[in-house]
Amino acid sequence: MLIRMSLPMVLHRFHLLFGFAAALSLPSEFKRCSLSDPKREECLRDAIQHAFPLLKNGLPEFNFPPLEPTRIESMTIGEGHGSVDIRQTYKNVELHGMSEVKVNSISLEEAGDVATLSLTGIYDKLRMEADYEIDGRVLLLSVHGKGRCVINLYNVTANPTIISKQYEKNGTTYSRIETFNASTNPKKVDFHFENLFDGNEILGREVNNLINAEWEVVFGDVKPALDIALGAIFKRIANIIYTKVPFYELFPK
Repeated sequence: MLIRMSLPMVLHRFHLLFGFAAALSLPSEFKRCSLSDPKREECLRDAIQHAFPLLKNGLPEFNFPPLEPTRIESMTIGEGHGSVDIRQTYKNVELHGMSEVKVNSISLEEAGDVATLSLTGIYDKLRMEADYEIDGRVLLLSVHGKGRCVINLYNVTANPTIISKQYEKNGTTYSRIETFNASTNPKKVDFHFENLFDGNEILGREVNNLINAEWEVVFGDVKPALDIALGAIFKRIANIIYTKVPFYELFPK
């Protein structure tokens, strides 16, 4: 599996990106939370929930890209499994709806200078638009196509886990994101690929129907690449800020 990612955004800034915004006291609307607060998890949940709409259009003065849309340069998925065996390539991916999350729960655990944040968020709908190229088979039918596609994900549960570690630089404590594991779990997905079979509308409609009938198999192949891409993007963007802003400005005592 080959995945290439650009610096721009995707699914989930969660505590990392909230930490950046709140610590710098950018707009007064951003809420800050003390790690010594006995209700810190409740505070973080509310603060992150409130931060997502504020980050919808990004913060250009800090090179903080917009949440809408979250952009992924490309994703390449190898051969599939079972009745759906499709090699898929997506380029110029735009993921819409990332700012519309409902944050259900947060868990924060600390062990020395290492912190682990686990979050559960719900999206009613995420919409992925991209240039695609596919080649393979659905059941016994050979499939090929190249063009635009739209993939809608419904009732999505996002379960990212973020691990950060403190370190010293010039006598000041900072934090660095070591791991950002994204996990995107929809209850339903529908696919629409334009220009299948070089624009044959009848065959294209039939194959789109077959793919949607087997959506769990098709998305099961897409999910690992999507999660890796989102995790890598979020980690890199968060670390641009985390490695510049002192830890106790991000999370006051």
